[in-house]
Amino acid sequence: EIYQCDWSSDVCSSDLGIRYTFSDKTRLSVSIPLFLGTGGKVWQDPYLINQDRKTTNAKLDAAIGFSIDNIWGSFASIDYVYQDLSIKNDEAGESLKSRLTSTEIEQLRRGNKYHRTSLSLPSVALGNSFYLIGGANYTDTNALGDANSFTAKGFDLTLAYEKNNFEFFAYISAGEKKYRAVNPVFGNKRKGDFSAIAAGISYRQPFNWQNSSLELMVVSESNNSNINFYDVRDELLTTSINYHF
Repeated sequence: EIYQCDWSSDVCSSDLGIRYTFSDKTRLSVSIPLFLGTGGKVWQDPYLINQDRKTTNAKLDAAIGFSIDNIWGSFASIDYVYQDLSIKNDEAGESLKSRLTSTEIEQLRRGNKYHRTSLSLPSVALGNSFYLIGGANYTDTNALGDANSFTAKGFDLTLAYEKNNFEFFAYISAGEKKYRAVNPVFGNKRKGDFSAIAAGISYRQPFNWQNSSLELMVVSESNNSNINFYDVRDELLTTSINYHF
């Protein structure tokens, strides 16, 4: 079975994969991005002050994902994603040469290799078409600079309701990050917690289109660090049309 769906990454939007279903309904999937080399924009030197900052390209050089879904017909799943991200002309910390050594500046390099493993447990039926799904995840990011290398642990919980072709869901996740080395700009080892709240609706076979679905989702994300410079809050509205073939 060949399928096309969303790629879980900040720098790539879709992937192409292959899926095999065993006799016990367990599904094994392998996926790769459709467009390697694409990416987003980041600050060339995020620590630059009193001057206009320039942006540079963050590029996805390699990525692959594996998943085992509906394990032994239980709806449990295990997912693994690998990504290799590079930053073109990364100059993080270059504006602080007057107080940082070349070795300390190297600690700030942001290109990285990213590994993420996720586990979703079988859903629990609450009655009246309500379902509760729990999961956990572990991330290991090895950056070119140890000050940006971290491990993260998190959990998630989803409440879903199905009626006819509609599925309504609410999602929460939370976790913590721990970095490997002291950030030389702030003289402190970075750590923090992250959380997300989302709600959405999925409509299967819109306009009587077979093997398709229409989705709308609202997301609020927060990252709180012991170094205020890295505090982030995002509000997102996403829509997608998915087709499986």
